[in-house]
Amino acid sequence: MTISTEKADRESAAIWVARHVSGGEFDRSAFEAWLGGHTRRQAYFDELYATCMDPVVGQALANVSSRARRVSVRLPSAFRVALPVAAAAAITLVVVQSVRQQNQPATIQEFAAATGEVKMVPLKDGSTVMLGSNTRITVRFSDSGRQVTLTDGNAYFDVAHDAARPFTVSAGQARTVVLGTKFDLALSHGDVDLAVERGLVRFEAQNQAKAAVLVKAGYHSQFHDGRPDTPSHIRPDRVGAWREGWIEAEDMPVSRLVAEFQRWSGRTIDIESPSIARQRVAGRFRLTGDPRGQLESLAYLSGSHLIERNEHYVLVKNK
Repeated sequence: MTISTEKADRESAAIWVARHVSGGEFDRSAFEAWLGGHTRRQAYFDELYATCMDPVVGQALANVSSRARRVSVRLPSAFRVALPVAAAAAITLVVVQSVRQQNQPATIQEFAAATGEVKMVPLKDGSTVMLGSNTRITVRFSDSGRQVTLTDGNAYFDVAHDAARPFTVSAGQARTVVLGTKFDLALSHGDVDLAVERGLVRFEAQNQAKAAVLVKAGYHSQFHDGRPDTPSHIRPDRVGAWREGWIEAEDMPVSRLVAEFQRWSGRTIDIESPSIARQRVAGRFRLTGDPRGQLESLAYLSGSHLIERNEHYVLVKNK
């Protein structure tokens, strides 16, 4: 790649980032065509996007937008539309010049929590991750980025601010990209649940920005069938409720709840009928300890009953 081509790709990435963060409409198909499977363009976009989440940059964008609104009454309409995006792109281009370009080797670490354990893991960048029962993560840090892979389970992230190194979490087929924020991520049977307590997170499919959504504080989204849902509001006390030993179910399938009970208790729990597994329920359930009482409540809500068979709990459909 020539220097001129690299510069052109960085400038284009800055403009696309500006369009994403400006809050206005843009041509998503054109954005996907620009990405076109180019891993370098995706990397430029991710780097700049995360940098623009820096509170300092955000305040600068707000100040520029405020000034743009004051002068827009004297400008033709075409300039009024273009000015905020151009200003955001200009700030982004300036910021990217300060991004560190070092080539130190990455460090890789693995952390895990046992059955019934809640474990706090301090990371070398000042971030912390709280792991729920039977949860495992792999952490890869370098001078250009911070990558975490959630293999399975529940993890609550408090990410230290670092404008030069985006913090990316991969879980199943989903990916989150952040700069400095607090959020909860859960992976179960391929479904990924994201809830944001502070900051802003981009939630998307692995290796592509197609159908990506921005999830802000007080909102959550679920990734299934290859794409994230439209974010919806969530009560603050529901974000990472498992840290206090609870799970908040809202229109949640029985199969998902049973998987969580099994993860936390270590007991084998079977569902006799697919129709029970598909039932969706709502409620607040205790995760710690023997799950029998919680399973009996779940059985009642799902039109089934609980039995024990060969030391397994089994949800059986009512006749």
